[in-house]
Amino acid sequence: NKKGPEVFLDLKFHDIPNTVAKSAACAARLGVFMFNVHALGGCDMMKKAAEAAQAAALALKIKRPKVIAVTVLTSTDQDALKNIGVSDNMDNQVLRLARMAKESGLDGVVAAPAHLGGDDDIVHRLGAVDEALLAVEDVGLPPPLRRGLDGRRVGARPRLGQRLADELNG
Repeated sequence: NKKGPEVFLDLKFHDIPNTVAKSAACAARLGVFMFNVHALGGCDMMKKAAEAAQAAALALKIKRPKVIAVTVLTSTDQDALKNIGVSDNMDNQVLRLARMAKESGLDGVVAAPAHLGGDDDIVHRLGAVDEALLAVEDVGLPPPLRRGLDGRRVGARPRLGQRLADELNG
């Protein structure tokens, strides 16, 4: 988008790799600054999304959009993970998905504040994920503005941040 504000396309693509690749190419052709995919879609899906966005941007001679992966939605708690068949704990699941996003060549991850480990310094420690874009759902909103939001893991104290940073930096 050359004349207007940058657009973050928050559709959380999650489908078979070819379908997500087509969606990623469309997002790139729209000129969005950034879009996201669900890391649970797997490495092949994430790689194909990044490749398709790159190819579409090159074909149009435009800047490639940032592609980031949602790790675990903040509306998901440990019980919800168990209900969908994930027996590992939340911290390990977030770390696993963030590592997969890195291995797939994505630009960053979306995670709850409990998994980021700090305010600004985490961005520098996660340098291995290109520009280490990190997003946090509804953090910092005062209680009146949070009404109606279903994030369960928002605004929590950091627990996994240093471990996540260490793992991603290998």
